[in-house]
Amino acid sequence: MDTTPRQFRSPATVENQAPYLNKSNASTNSMLDKELLKKLDGPWKILKNGTMFGIGGIKRFSVIVLLFAVMNLFLFGVGMYTAVTNNFSWSTIGILFIMILLGSAFTLWAGYRSYRYVFINILSKIYENTNQYQQNMCAEAVLRAGRIFSGGEHVTNEKLNAAVDWGNRIYDAYGQIPVFFQSGITQLLNRLPIAAFLLSMKEDIKAGNNKLAADKLHALVTDFINAHFFSTNNTRWLLWLIPLNIILMAALALYGAA
Repeated sequence: MDTTPRQFRSPATVENQAPYLNKSNASTNSMLDKELLKKLDGPWKILKNGTMFGIGGIKRFSVIVLLFAVMNLFLFGVGMYTAVTNNFSWSTIGILFIMILLGSAFTLWAGYRSYRYVFINILSKIYENTNQYQQNMCAEAVLRAGRIFSGGEHVTNEKLNAAVDWGNRIYDAYGQIPVFFQSGITQLLNRLPIAAFLLSMKEDIKAGNNKLAADKLHALVTDFINAHFFSTNNTRWLLWLIPLNIILMAALALYGAA
């Protein structure tokens, strides 16, 4: 096996060692189209143009924010009415001020969670449409892990992480997309226990079954991301946030009338 550092080797050397690597990253699908991503490069652009590109959750975001805004305005109105029709005092003014802060906090939090839901939907689409990028990353990681395993010394997670340099593997694959999305993909992929994955297939790698190991690694990466991020991306938090919002705001309104 060639032990020459990668930066001093020609691309042909890497391809000879891993012929299953696909170097055609430039010719991918629409979700990596730079012009398309520029139209979604930022929170406001996502909300403005997201529906044009089939991004799920844009309408849901609008409905949720409107729901919380109207709900909290109504509850504040109830609090104002009870304050005016009962003994108006400095304490009721303080309660009304707390209601304004609390209602605003609930509305902003709902808006943030809804926007995060939309953003993860976009990351999911980018990830789904960059399968070849992920395969190349996994193949390169297996190639680098093989050099460490062939040394015959004890391999720790730290040593393996340093050798694989997973952060740079991500940048090599996704460095051409806008920074706004690049940071999201990077944070996502950096949470993977990549060293543990590679250690679990150590025997395959040492036996030279790099293609098999790369496929296994790709499957583990995809399963982990789907299980811990994409499949948990939902708006079920509304089931507890709406009742909590109503209970706290109503309690303050009633307390102001006491």
